[in-house]
Amino acid sequence: MSGQEKLEKIIGKINRLPSLPDNIQKINQMIDSHHSTMDAIGRAIADDQTLSAQVLKLVNSGFYGLSSTVSSVTQAVVFLGLNVVRSLISTAWASSMIAKSFPGLYEHSLACSRTCYLLSKKLGIDEPEEVSTIGLLHDIGKVVLAEYLPEEFTAIQSLLKNKRIRFCDAERTVMGVAHSDVGRLLLQKWNLPQAAIDPIAEHHGFQPSSPHARQTAVLILADVIVRAEGFGWGGDNVMPELSSEVTGTLKLQPKDLRPLMDEIVDKMHDIQRYNGGNKA
Repeated sequence: MSGQEKLEKIIGKINRLPSLPDNIQKINQMIDSHHSTMDAIGRAIADDQTLSAQVLKLVNSGFYGLSSTVSSVTQAVVFLGLNVVRSLISTAWASSMIAKSFPGLYEHSLACSRTCYLLSKKLGIDEPEEVSTIGLLHDIGKVVLAEYLPEEFTAIQSLLKNKRIRFCDAERTVMGVAHSDVGRLLLQKWNLPQAAIDPIAEHHGFQPSSPHARQTAVLILADVIVRAEGFGWGGDNVMPELSSEVTGTLKLQPKDLRPLMDEIVDKMHDIQRYNGGNKA
């Protein structure tokens, strides 16, 4: 099979990725409607016990950096606003997928989401809650590979054992695409906003001219910090390089990074650290 044929086969499989469940699509329709109240949307989420539990777990996990406990879904809807809630319910459902994937990925994703939020607040990035969502979902493509493309995922893992390369490079060797490409296709299918899709699609190929370059730069920096400090595990043991284009986009100097990392790590004590995929 030629490289192009392999790529077409993989993309064909990816295009059959799962849609959002009916209940989440219904809630999204309510959010789009001018006739739905915050209370009605909160009740619709609360009617699904699994979804409401996941939403409250995320809201109170430090995911959005809230200073007080949110006790009801309606309270979360009112506090966060509808744009964030749209991403939140998709994220809550996706978080259960991530948690069932390979060990360490959920902790890595949660640490990235919290770091994205803290960086956004520190650096004056708009909509830090939405950037936090991007942090949690940035590796959703790896979940899809593990669940829906087991043969390719096994080949990727085998390559990672034999070579010291990044996960995304192993993916491209095996499939011709990386999890960032898979994540883009999935989130497009879920109708998430472009401001969430672009950073996830570009976090292994930074585009300084992108309309969402600052959010992407925050995600890349968050990933580097989380990997450097060993929170969770992203599937490989190679530290990504932090380019001057990324730090320049965020207007950061090298001397700024260590104090920034120390400040963030102080807020991450509840997240499990891993050493090469093993709990530390």
